[in-house]
Amino acid sequence: MMPVINAGAAEAFGRANVILTGWGDRNTPAAGFRGPLSLKGVLRGYIDWHTPERRFRVWPDTFVLLNKGQSYVLSTEAEQRCKTFCVFFEDGLVENAIRQLIVSPDVLLEDTATSEPFGFHEQLTPVSTPSGAAFARLALAVANNSTSLELDWLLHGLASRVALGAIAESRRQEGLSSVKASTRREICRRLKLARAVMEEDLSARWTLKDMGVAAAMAPHHFARCFSTCFRETPRAYLIRRRLERARVLLQSSRFTVTQACLEVGYESVSSFSTAYRKLHGEPPSKTRVWN
Repeated sequence: MMPVINAGAAEAFGRANVILTGWGDRNTPAAGFRGPLSLKGVLRGYIDWHTPERRFRVWPDTFVLLNKGQSYVLSTEAEQRCKTFCVFFEDGLVENAIRQLIVSPDVLLEDTATSEPFGFHEQLTPVSTPSGAAFARLALAVANNSTSLELDWLLHGLASRVALGAIAESRRQEGLSSVKASTRREICRRLKLARAVMEEDLSARWTLKDMGVAAAMAPHHFARCFSTCFRETPRAYLIRRRLERARVLLQSSRFTVTQACLEVGYESVSSFSTAYRKLHGEPPSKTRVWN
């Protein structure tokens, strides 16, 4: 079945791949849902997805994965209109993609249809990741009114990227040096918690001590484990994410260079512009505004 877009989507949940878009602002009543495995994204503004465990504030430079059956409420505090872009996967699609990546070819030849449950880690993911790039390509194709066949190919490509990301996420702890598996799992859990806290407030004046506190770890132990687990130092991660957020703000046309600089935590436009050019290959003043 080809992807279902907006009209009649609720009836297709779980039986087909569904794409939903919508608009809202701070005056829009909060809405609660529960559905299939899904990716929640934003094309304009920001939206809060609240689960019983936590809040995910999603900007256009991130998306969040929510597990099948997870209950959530979405709302926003933004005054301007915000646009959502959400993908609801057909039941078993991503799980089957994972199985095809980890099960031997001999077994797959005997049984091509079986999918097994998989506990996905619910977290904000930058669109600068491979799965984020696939998510963005699908959103662009929908905006350009691409054919159902093209959308189907892009959606299956997205499922494959999500599967690869989920496998990589489950294996992050393997690089840590702790002898006990339970210790590695706990360290990884704390690192992810600290990263999530940083994502919630990228503009804060983060110190290594603050990051360690968020992870309930000694600062240098945190820094060493973070670098091993995520292949990036905590400071490099924070700088990259600030500059990725700044690019989204500039592309929205609602922010000047100075406003974007201050919004993501820089105090000097000069240092902001230098770092921005180093990451994005162009000065912030040359960033193309969305149509």
